[in-house]
Amino acid sequence: MNEKLVHDFHQKMTDERLNSHHRHEHELKKLYLEILSSMASDYSEYRKHVTNFLSSLEANNLHSISYSMLLYFDLHQRFIKTRQFKLFDLSIMDYTPDKSILKKMKPIFEASYSKNNRQRLSEENFDISTLSDKDKKIISALIIHRLQADVKQLRACWEILSCHIMHFRI
Repeated sequence: MNEKLVHDFHQKMTDERLNSHHRHEHELKKLYLEILSSMASDYSEYRKHVTNFLSSLEANNLHSISYSMLLYFDLHQRFIKTRQFKLFDLSIMDYTPDKSILKKMKPIFEASYSKNNRQRLSEENFDISTLSDKDKKIISALIIHRLQADVKQLRACWEILSCHIMHFRI
């Protein structure tokens, strides 16, 4: 995939939003699927283009949501029809976080915040290369447990949501 696809997508999406029309609908649907397919099949392509792609979706906020929903439901239907899916491997939930993992996480978070005070899903600020695979699984279990506990609250606040956004980056 080249940058031109993301640029064309952004230009057409912005044109539709600013001029209140849907003249590029067919092209936008095609571009959206092509961009996602390319990023999903190659991690280096994903890293190259995800920031600009997400920025475009964010800039065109409400307008891009309609295209995102259309694509989601289309892909969901295709996925269900394939019947080629497996249940999630929940073995990660067998790991029990303890205080030692929190001590390992602290320098990672501190280093990340020293680089950038605003955490975004599209940016890679956490260096987890020093962690073992087991440590990563324990941290994942901790994040999942925390997310499950927080969603049981009746009211969400920005602090909780921003904390989860930071955790998703790991």
